[in-house]
Amino acid sequence: MKKVLFIVAVATLFFSCQKELEPTNSNDSGKGFTFTAGIENLATKADINTSNELVWAAGDKIGIYVADWTGHNQPFHLNDADAGKTTGRFIYDNDEGVFTNTSAQFAFFPWQGYDSNKDNNIYDGTMYFKMRETYDSYTSGQMLTPLVATMSYDSQAGDYEPIDFKHAGAAIKLVISNLSPGCKSAGIIGPEGSSLWGTYSLATSAVGSSMAIVSSEAKGDQVWLHFNATTAQSTPFTFIFPVPTISASKLTFKIYDKNDVLVWSRSTTLSEALKRADVLEMPDLEIIPYKRMKEVSTWGVVGLIDWNTDIPMVTDGESSVLPNIHIAAGSAFKIRQNGSWENQYGGTGTDGNYEVSEEGDYDIILSNGTIKVVPTGECPYPAVPHHSSITDATNLGATETANCYVLTTPGSYKIPVVKGNSSTSAGTVGGVQLLWETYNNATDVTANSVIAAVDYDDDVPDYIFFKTPDTLVPGNALIAAKDADGKIIWSWHIWIPATAIEEVGSYSVSAKYLMDRNLGALKATVAGNAIIDITSIGLYYQWGRKDPFVGPREIIEGEYPSKAKVAGIERTADKVQISLAESIAQPTFFARGEYSGSDQVNPDWCSDQNAEYWGDSGNKSIYDPCPAGYRVPKRDKAKLLWADSVTGYEYSADYYWFKVGDPAVVFPAAGWMDGGSIKTTCRFGLWNAHNDSYQDPNTGSSNYAGYARRFEVASGSVTLKNSSVPKSLGYAVRCESVSKAVPEPATPDLVGATNVILDGQFSDWTSADAVTTDSGRLPLWKFGLDASNLYFYYKIDKSKIKYNETSGDYAWASYIYVGIDTDNDSTTGARIGGGTDMETGGEVKLCIFPWRGNYNDNNLSVVNGVDNNGYIQRPVGTELTDAKVTVYGTFDDNYCYLEVGIPRSALGTLASKIAVAHAMDYSTTAKTVIPIN
Repeated sequence: MKKVLFIVAVATLFFSCQKELEPTNSNDSGKGFTFTAGIENLATKADINTSNELVWAAGDKIGIYVADWTGHNQPFHLNDADAGKTTGRFIYDNDEGVFTNTSAQFAFFPWQGYDSNKDNNIYDGTMYFKMRETYDSYTSGQMLTPLVATMSYDSQAGDYEPIDFKHAGAAIKLVISNLSPGCKSAGIIGPEGSSLWGTYSLATSAVGSSMAIVSSEAKGDQVWLHFNATTAQSTPFTFIFPVPTISASKLTFKIYDKNDVLVWSRSTTLSEALKRADVLEMPDLEIIPYKRMKEVSTWGVVGLIDWNTDIPMVTDGESSVLPNIHIAAGSAFKIRQNGSWENQYGGTGTDGNYEVSEEGDYDIILSNGTIKVVPTGECPYPAVPHHSSITDATNLGATETANCYVLTTPGSYKIPVVKGNSSTSAGTVGGVQLLWETYNNATDVTANSVIAAVDYDDDVPDYIFFKTPDTLVPGNALIAAKDADGKIIWSWHIWIPATAIEEVGSYSVSAKYLMDRNLGALKATVAGNAIIDITSIGLYYQWGRKDPFVGPREIIEGEYPSKAKVAGIERTADKVQISLAESIAQPTFFARGEYSGSDQVNPDWCSDQNAEYWGDSGNKSIYDPCPAGYRVPKRDKAKLLWADSVTGYEYSADYYWFKVGDPAVVFPAAGWMDGGSIKTTCRFGLWNAHNDSYQDPNTGSSNYAGYARRFEVASGSVTLKNSSVPKSLGYAVRCESVSKAVPEPATPDLVGATNVILDGQFSDWTSADAVTTDSGRLPLWKFGLDASNLYFYYKIDKSKIKYNETSGDYAWASYIYVGIDTDNDSTTGARIGGGTDMETGGEVKLCIFPWRGNYNDNNLSVVNGVDNNGYIQRPVGTELTDAKVTVYGTFDDNYCYLEVGIPRSALGTLASKIAVAHAMDYSTTAKTVIPIN
């Protein structure tokens, strides 16, 4: 009888996504064998050599099925000399016996025993394989799936053909490129009810055909490989999970550290079933580096300090950690949820507490319902990548980025984490926080009513995410992005107005279109006979800073109303300077400047001053607080909004608004802020982007200061002026369009009256066009002309006329200035003055005093006829003694009506168009160009 050695070759292993492993020829011993080998009880098998080939390991055993032998499954062990080779000689396990049977039908690997039950390989005509839930002491790249092969005896050669192994099941391969020290377990988890481990069967009659194993008594939906990563892996770690043939489904991979704390997780979905010999090869993956968790957990540690105060823990959603806390020997504690003893975890010590025996610095971890206490630094914190729960988000910065975004529809949004108005990254996001929300008034703010949620995503590190409630709630909010250490790297103002923001264009006021409201205002201010809406005031800014501070909650007669209510972080203030970087990291801190005792020695909030924080001499800066398409206005002193002195405005001390220009731009008397104080009734401040010098009143030293339009009330007198003011004050901002210019008004095609008779009757003026003005005293005027005279018609607010009871004293009687640019050329002539809008270019100046004498409610004296008390100057400054103005007029309950004749001889040569400006008691009207036929 002949002793038989079975020669088994192991083929080179190439993994590819669901690729059949076919046999190859590998050596001179005969036909090679292609297989995926799963060894349940031979944990020493290291099966991939440096050439990426499968090799046999010492102790490997295969089984041979012989139908006419008792026990059927005869064991053969690897010849020791073939360990580590791709081709192995397997010898009958009974060294004293000789295997001569020629009826062997198939081979299987691994061989598992002799017992006459299905825990062994062969029982009752069926081959069984046990796939375990856990595989201990796993080594990178182990092959664990079972193999089967048909056998063929060659009677002429007197020997068996080399065994051709094939997979009986499938495999899933996962390579982690940066496995960290302390990791211990890796698992693959299928959907609930799936079968990934247990006892599986293969009918012996099926060997040689499909050879697919089918479920017999499957036990569970997960497989775990236990290993020991003692040092950081210098080479990738390969996990190979044995599985039966499985249907298309979702699979989740997880890795835990030695304290059973989850450190990584990833899911994938099979698009099709895994069949026999399929290997699903996952892409090589990298664990996202560990980081400290920052989200506050509902769990807290109690007992280390006292049994009434909980020390907050942080969480990644699955595990909660109290990191790096010093614990004295014998200290006891428990972990409870939301400060309640109804839901708690403890240990086995006294009173069910967890006790620490040795003093040291520890991390306390609650994971999978179990308390872990490990020395700080021994294991990484849980590092499951954080994924945003906010999906389908609209990119607010897709077209243009900004520091402020205006929302008009509810939804989910994302913001690029760049420095506003640029593409420069602000840093890597490790967290996000909703700092505050406000309704801009005295109403208590419900948290998350303006912004419903904020979030971030480790896989999308260049954005932060937020969403609104399903119905927008008007208000303002500030959202901050943080780094992994919790430091704010940038923040964004979210503005949800109550009414649509519109643009106002008034060429005399500003060269660019303005928003119809202050930055952060929920409504536009209405100039009417009611106190303005508090929500139209808007937010406050320190000069050069990008982040807002809330305004007042009410308008009151006193100077210090409270600030609007907020949900979230309240504003803090102190008498200090901070750097620009510190202002970015502390957007809710109001730095009042540098003080020495109670004296302010530097009125700038910023210790590293820069004249271009808001870009007055260039483009919109990264610190500009306005939305996309708008900017903090540049200083344009040629326009009424920023002219050094403006007289043509209206102010309502009763209703807290003022307006300027024609058409008028309306502003609220928004007040100002200095630290915790807010003032509304004595000053209104409006910033522009200009940086100026500031003479400190206490020290006399010059310090940098912002430039503002200020509106001041003192001793009953109202002054509207521009000046440099301390940057540390909080003023409003009215954003202007970056590129949209207000068109210069076209020269009006005015029609003048002809055949005017100076008689106090006004029917001969009906054919002339009326010119409306921006003056409350002088609502409109008309003009006319003939060969002898130039005529003007005026409609004047009777209640605005000042009267003098002494007929001979005209110094304080109401007057009308008329400035005429006779050649319509502003580069020639002189300044008219008197409140007219004619700084240069005038050749003729007239002053008329039409009202004199006693006056009461029922009587108004109008001088009818030639006015010897008025005068005409041509050129300006030289009075014409032989030329007088003729005036006729009348009045009713509300208005006085005048017609004025000016001799053409007093005007000199007139061009085809002249420019005219009027003023009544310094109530300015705009310069108007009129045709002269």
